[in-house]
Amino acid sequence: MTGLCHIRPALRHDIPAMCWMLDQLRQETVWKNIPVDSDYTYAAEQFEWMILDPDHFVAVAEVEGEPVGMIGGMIRRYPFLCTVPYVNEWALWVAPAHRRQGV
Repeated sequence: MTGLCHIRPALRHDIPAMCWMLDQLRQETVWKNIPVDSDYTYAAEQFEWMILDPDHFVAVAEVEGEPVGMIGGMIRRYPFLCTVPYVNEWALWVAPAHRRQGV
């Protein structure tokens, strides 16, 4: 059992860890079959503006101050209920040692 998990909005200092986690996600899923090299510079640039963009949501899960997971998505409005926002998730990853523990 690990310590308690805290989920918070991502900050600029989280970007290197988020790039690494995004690469882990790619390696563990169907995306590993797409012949594209990991480009941490490009990913970092994307995370940089997503953190500041009100139409995106990026959060980090951390245990004892160390990042163990992340989620990212775009905040959208439901087409027929324009006052109802929702998040269209584009990435969700949790470190194997922290999975199935309520993160």
